[in-house]
Amino acid sequence: MRISIDIGDPGYENYLKHRGARVFLDGAERSDVLTADEEKRYAICEVRDQAGRPVIDPATHKSKTYEFFGHVRVELAEPA
Repeated sequence: MRISIDIGDPGYENYLKHRGARVFLDGAERSDVLTADEEKRYAICEVRDQAGRPVIDPATHKSKTYEFFGHVRVELAEPA
């Protein structure tokens, strides 16, 4: 399964049908995930500062991200 909060991502529509999606990376629940793909074992996550706020790239004015490769598990709540 793939979910994403990025409107241009193929997993975006799936994400919109659910509320309370939970994403686990190597067994740990994460709140900084923008896109998660269980089959490809891949996630795109936000870079956060020490206070837990997203780090903004001054050149693009978007959140900095990093790629995670490993065990990805998505739990979806009942459809909204």
